[in-house]
Amino acid sequence: MTDTQQPQPKRKPTAAAIIIGVVALAAIGIYIAKRKPSAPGGAPAPVTAEGTAIYGMPDAASPVALKALAEPPAPSIVLEVYEPAAVRRALVDNAWFKSVLTEPLGRGFVGSWGAFLGTRGEDVEADFKGLVFDFMADAMLSTPFRVVWFAGPEVTGTPAVVLPNPGGAARGAFKALDAVAGRGTLTLESCISEEHKGKAGVRPLTGVTIRRWLLADHAIYAALVDERLVLGRRPLAVQQGACAVLPEQTVQKGVAFEVAVYSDVLGRDTHVMTMLLGLDTPRLAFGVDNGQIVPRGISAGVVAPGRLGKGKLSDDLLRLIPEEAPVVAALHVNLPKELSRERLTEHFQGKGGASATREVAIIWYPRGTKSAAPQVALVWSNESDRKPLGEIFSGLKLAEKPICKHLALVSSDEMQSYLQRACNGKMPSLLHGPAPVVAGLRQDMSVGLGIHVGRALSRMMMQSFSEEGEAKSAPPEIQEARRQLEALPFVGLRGVVDGKRLVPGGFRS
Repeated sequence: MTDTQQPQPKRKPTAAAIIIGVVALAAIGIYIAKRKPSAPGGAPAPVTAEGTAIYGMPDAASPVALKALAEPPAPSIVLEVYEPAAVRRALVDNAWFKSVLTEPLGRGFVGSWGAFLGTRGEDVEADFKGLVFDFMADAMLSTPFRVVWFAGPEVTGTPAVVLPNPGGAARGAFKALDAVAGRGTLTLESCISEEHKGKAGVRPLTGVTIRRWLLADHAIYAALVDERLVLGRRPLAVQQGACAVLPEQTVQKGVAFEVAVYSDVLGRDTHVMTMLLGLDTPRLAFGVDNGQIVPRGISAGVVAPGRLGKGKLSDDLLRLIPEEAPVVAALHVNLPKELSRERLTEHFQGKGGASATREVAIIWYPRGTKSAAPQVALVWSNESDRKPLGEIFSGLKLAEKPICKHLALVSSDEMQSYLQRACNGKMPSLLHGPAPVVAGLRQDMSVGLGIHVGRALSRMMMQSFSEEGEAKSAPPEIQEARRQLEALPFVGLRGVVDGKRLVPGGFRS
């Protein structure tokens, strides 16, 4: 199978997995900024592309024609990088981070990009010197750019890196890389198929050319078209990145990067959740202070005022959530005082009536495999809502008795046991977490998200290994990778309703 073909991957990352991955980058930055650098001379040599052999490899005999998209490409999750230089420094200017990149965890994190990006210009007689990574970062990605994941029937699961309005340096870098690494061309007569021309969401481009760059036997695809430079691991991702109509990128003051979630294309559940909360395009924002990545919080437009309340999370709620829980979401939501399906329908139709604020939390233990049953719990403050709650969330099991004065709907007996043990003091709860985390959780919030990134990634990696491997115990390199991952911090983001907007705030361990 050639690089130009479009095999569908067996597994596509979910929205939650993508968000956890992006927050993981932030967490790595937070962690390494707190580490002391190793002694001079202790830093390992950078990864290089040993065995790069591209000389004499013939170019494609003729361009390969791509099919026009059947549907307009819809951006679902967009990582907006506003301060690339600051983010890069926070991530890579640390001896610990460089060390991790040479170990199994780092090589797995970089993946096949490492061979391409680790090639040196001197090795391939390029017009530039040093690593391809540094050259691309300095020339192409030194101004605001975005990483876009798409939704819909024609997706690969891999994102497109999109640089709007590339300047002279970026265009020069494109030409330099194309000259030394260009190994094939793909062409696109039109972005969208004839029957769908005129639809919203697609640019009316024609004659698009996508170049295949090959270094160290690894390919990256690139296009420079109509004031947009697009990079990707698959041709389809570049095609979508070139053809999609993307939201305007607006640089946010004090925000180095953020994750924007376009829930209307992420599936019914995600869209319904944001609509019920009355929010439009939630954004998870991070900044860089003194070389350290810090969470800024959750921002969003409020399109349905009155659906979210605000307040502090109760100690009863914090007491029943295990401190080890990888992902926790918390809400203060305004609902009919007397809860029922009929009252809920009237409430969301704006028909008014007496309302009361519920304190709600979702506890999630991510799984590393799709075959594993989900581990999730929904915790609800008003005990009087027991009957309607059981009817509305019929897919979860309602605990017979309240746990720490909260109703609990769980996906399994194991999840119920976690909550009960934390409430009874038999295992640490969130109240036993690091002081900055507890203080952050006690701040006013309308919505909040806490991710213990290290534990989430460690857990997912181990479960994936257990399913795919036959070994009864993890080998030393897996155990070491888990140890390194579990050192990553707890990252907390919150937002408080203020009129027609959600005001962000952040905290971390």
